[in-house]
Amino acid sequence: MNKGSTKMMAMIAVGLQALATVLGLVIVVLQKTVLKAFMNVPSGSDTIVFPLALIFVALQLIIYIAFFSISRKEGNRVTCIILIIISIILAVVSVLGNVVGNIYYARQGVEAIAGYSGLTTLISYVNTLFAIPAEALFYIACGRYTYKPE
Repeated sequence: MNKGSTKMMAMIAVGLQALATVLGLVIVVLQKTVLKAFMNVPSGSDTIVFPLALIFVALQLIIYIAFFSISRKEGNRVTCIILIIISIILAVVSVLGNVVGNIYYARQGVEAIAGYSGLTTLISYVNTLFAIPAEALFYIACGRYTYKPE
């Protein structure tokens, strides 16, 4: 196992996930401007939405940071496997969280569901560009970290 490449992959994964989280927060904070510019949604609406997908992106960032901190030492293979399991569970639960968000904002009215849909779509684009490569790097780094030569 090459410790340097494992740490480097973990660091890149943390950086990409942090970038996805920050861009997601910027999209949410500037949602009126962003929705008007990209989705042609009128900015006169007072409805503020918060996509639940962003919570899962931030939780994933915490998992990557935890892995990066344990990857500096040997002997934390069990902790790494637990982080992998938590990451997989988080991915499954995020789908349910998005369904709950859709139901909640659908009950708030057309403007709310339109805003939620628009923001969720933009955050999905950000996740496609940054969070998915970060996830791949995380799993590769975890595999290298947990590998035991015979």
